[in-house]
Amino acid sequence: MDTANLKELEDEILQHPGVFDPEGVHHEFADGMHGQKINIDAIPKEGSLYAELVNAGIEFIYDHYGPKGLPVALIGTANGANRFAISMALGIPKISGLRSEKYPTDKKKVRLNSIARSMMSTLRSGLVLVIDDIGTKGSMSVQVAHEAELAGAGRVEVMYLMQRRPRLEHLDEADIAYSAIMHRYLDTYSAEECQTNPNGFCARSWELIKHGK
Repeated sequence: MDTANLKELEDEILQHPGVFDPEGVHHEFADGMHGQKINIDAIPKEGSLYAELVNAGIEFIYDHYGPKGLPVALIGTANGANRFAISMALGIPKISGLRSEKYPTDKKKVRLNSIARSMMSTLRSGLVLVIDDIGTKGSMSVQVAHEAELAGAGRVEVMYLMQRRPRLEHLDEADIAYSAIMHRYLDTYSAEECQTNPNGFCARSWELIKHGK
């Protein structure tokens, strides 16, 4: 997909009802950062926008890795990206679509589900690609990547539907390669910066929705 079409897809996603926080509202993310949330879950699986996003992902994977370097499995980052990993895998021959899950007692922690965990030891010779929806710092997807490595995957990388910050610290520190279909850099602050930076959302008295609410 060329740059113009990707930009059009980005705009369509952010303008879809319920996806992007309106003016005056921002969220606390799982990693503690503050920003206007991009809620990809608001895009229904049955709609044309979901199909466009899945097709863009499949095309990106072929362009970025193929044809000889295609991943052997896609693992979704719970919860929102699981459906995209499964749908993209269905569009690429001989690729398994797998899921992760959140810990019942801690929604900021993610693990492979039992099926994904049992398959990792059979994937030592190929690339396992972790799929996540929005890249902020990489705190959730890095957990899935580490779990895949510990379970026996030979090589693991991460792919985002959209990356909202230039640098994803948790993945950089873990030396895990990552890429994104779309890059839309948006104002994102630490909790302290949000209060002290004059442009911060908290400093401007925007409503804050805590993580998990």
